[in-house]
Amino acid sequence: MPRTAARIKGESAVWGIESDLRGLQSGLVLSVSRKRNVETDSIYDHEGYTIAQIYYDEREEVELEVICKSDTTAPAAGDTLTIGAVQFLVQDSELIWENRGWKKLRTRATYYPNLIVS
Repeated sequence: MPRTAARIKGESAVWGIESDLRGLQSGLVLSVSRKRNVETDSIYDHEGYTIAQIYYDEREEVELEVICKSDTTAPAAGDTLTIGAVQFLVQDSELIWENRGWKKLRTRATYYPNLIVS
């Protein structure tokens, strides 16, 4: 049987996301993890015991693993990654492996509801 080059066809699907994924060039999304997070601060009494907890600056963090062609440019910190209508800010992107014209990237991005991304 003759060897054929690997191809990625059609649109990539992201589990749990009904709309499109923009900001990464063409590739196959292997996994997506989503996590909600907040900043916290504690209020202490005169003996040093926590008597209240303050939660603020809510955000959503995503981590994507994508297989793409080797010439695909990895997103840089500060780039926007759009999932559906939500714009995430890329925090970092790392090369996991690269071989025979393909590579695997892991990208972490954060959505801040109170931040307008332009």
